[in-house]
Amino acid sequence: MTKWIETEYGRLDILVNNAGVSLEKPEYEGDAFRDTFEVNTFAPYFITEALLPLLLKSEAGRIVNQSSALGSIQFILTNELAQRIATPAYSASKAALNMLTAYWAQKTSGTNLKVNAVHPGLVKTRMGGDKAELTAEEGAVTAVRLATIPEDGPTGGFFYMDDKLPW
Repeated sequence: MTKWIETEYGRLDILVNNAGVSLEKPEYEGDAFRDTFEVNTFAPYFITEALLPLLLKSEAGRIVNQSSALGSIQFILTNELAQRIATPAYSASKAALNMLTAYWAQKTSGTNLKVNAVHPGLVKTRMGGDKAELTAEEGAVTAVRLATIPEDGPTGGFFYMDDKLPW
């Protein structure tokens, strides 16, 4: 894939790591903890590492990691709702993705690349369910904004809409 992108375009401008599963359910027959990390953390790590050279060739490269407020350690410790709905694998996998966001932001400091994480909100998807508050389009607002931020925009942050979230 990286060879094709490089041949066709010479660079990659935007990477949105949009993976997210929560498998900790009684009916799940696999290893929920390991499988959740595979999708939510390991896959974004490997795809980002593979594509990083192409992102660094862009004049305005952007990486947006789709995280969750449930991956915020401070949020889990202080928010009653989060304490009720958080599950170990999902929260830990998103906290690990947040650390990777900070790592890549630091690693690429001084370049044109901006790396941020976003919390989409509770979105009407298979995971969020029908009672979720946001449509998919509304849940994408923060990711789209950070994928298209100007040169002086933030890097190494965690955001929901216009708010900066605690790690």
